[in-house]
Amino acid sequence: MVAKTVVADLRCVTEFSPPAFDLAEHPTAVLSALYTRISPHYPIDLADMRASGGPAVSDVVVNVAMFGGNADVRVSAKDMTLTFRHIKNTEDVDICANIMSASEQAVDDSLPKATTHNKLLSCTLSLELGDGGADARSHVSHMVAIRRQPVIGDFDGGICQPLINLEAVNQEAGWRATFYAAPHRENNSMLFAGCSVEYAFNHTAAANVEHVRQLMDAFLNVVDLEVDSLWSTTS
Repeated sequence: MVAKTVVADLRCVTEFSPPAFDLAEHPTAVLSALYTRISPHYPIDLADMRASGGPAVSDVVVNVAMFGGNADVRVSAKDMTLTFRHIKNTEDVDICANIMSASEQAVDDSLPKATTHNKLLSCTLSLELGDGGADARSHVSHMVAIRRQPVIGDFDGGICQPLINLEAVNQEAGWRATFYAAPHRENNSMLFAGCSVEYAFNHTAAANVEHVRQLMDAFLNVVDLEVDSLWSTTS
């Protein structure tokens, strides 16, 4: 079935091990490094750059927002989290990868003792099926074989609907991915599809984003959806 990507979100969490204790002493240095690495390519308003602190190490946080808040970089002693909202085209995806790469370089510049332990990339696609004329629940029901019918009484009378969940693990390459697809609660022709990929090894931001695109492309093919080129690497 043909589907169109209406909007997409992307999130990347890179954990530090041990915690980046230097952040408590040098939050301004992290802000400066982020500005130096990102601002030559994408505008940053000084009003959207913040550093907050408190009595606990976990209270120290650096935030940089861009594109009206649709892109956000958050650095704490525990991890660095990058959130991208309302991704609408392939150029936006490339911008995400570029900001991820620049942010990683900024952390290397300003927190040289910080080492990464784990990285998690998650993406969510809002898809419109069949030019708005298809029924997402029917499509999901068709793709899922229900072997055991749940007892409605166990769920306080709630109606149970099928979802699609898959997991893929590559121990040699050091990654684990989970995939899901679920109908929109109100719009019958809308389907949410997403994946979360956990990496044990440190790869470049561009490689991570491209890998997620490839995995999403494979998953969408499994659930019989021919999606536009926002995430698909083959169309």
